[in-house]
Amino acid sequence: MTARFAPSRWTLRVRLTVLWATSFLLAGAVLLTVTYVLVAQSLDHRSAPGGFFQNPKGPPDPNQTATLADGRNVPLSQASDLLRSDQANYRRETLDTLLSRGALALIIVGVLAGIAGWLMAGRALSPVAHITATAKRIAGGPRSAPGLHERIALTGPQDEVKELADTFDAMLERLDRSFDGQRRFVSNASHELRTPLAINRALIEVAITRAGAPSQLVDLGESLLSVNARHERLINGLLTLADSENEITERVPV
Repeated sequence: MTARFAPSRWTLRVRLTVLWATSFLLAGAVLLTVTYVLVAQSLDHRSAPGGFFQNPKGPPDPNQTATLADGRNVPLSQASDLLRSDQANYRRETLDTLLSRGALALIIVGVLAGIAGWLMAGRALSPVAHITATAKRIAGGPRSAPGLHERIALTGPQDEVKELADTFDAMLERLDRSFDGQRRFVSNASHELRTPLAINRALIEVAITRAGAPSQLVDLGESLLSVNARHERLINGLLTLADSENEITERVPV
């Protein structure tokens, strides 16, 4: 089960989708980190909202109180400590909110980026799917008449996929000409090789069946007919082998 989902068994579309989503997540993580650092530095130079008001005005008094921004009255000696504590809490809550909500947004946008990457990869690889379908049709055709006349004829910009399709079409053109030449050779050889043997057989048969033919001539003619028949069988076997692309299914030791 683990081997099936190994990266080495992923399709090209899955690999492109993972690459797109991973790149987007890494870029988003870097952006979130930079934003976190900048906000943290900005908060270090600012105080929390509000402050405290010394009440009443006058010379310092140990019993004097201060009013904080939330309306609390505290001794003046504790006001600075409470203000620094409020600033630290404000900074921590702000950064925690930024980090948690930013991470959640990054995950959501990453999932959407993965879906978009899957669709974009499918659209980008559609010419490759067209090339594969054409190759399968040609390979699945009968061996006696392969569909080498088919062409991909891919349209679009002159990019790497278009160049691949054109190269495949050129290869099909050469293969089509080669098979055409082979078929013509088999047809011509069949005529050129069988005709002389048929003429020889006819002449020998006429010679040995002629009235008054000597017995030596008849014996020689029968031997020549046997040799001619063996040559005909040999040529028929060679032509059958040249005209067939199927593998030999039955083997007999000879």
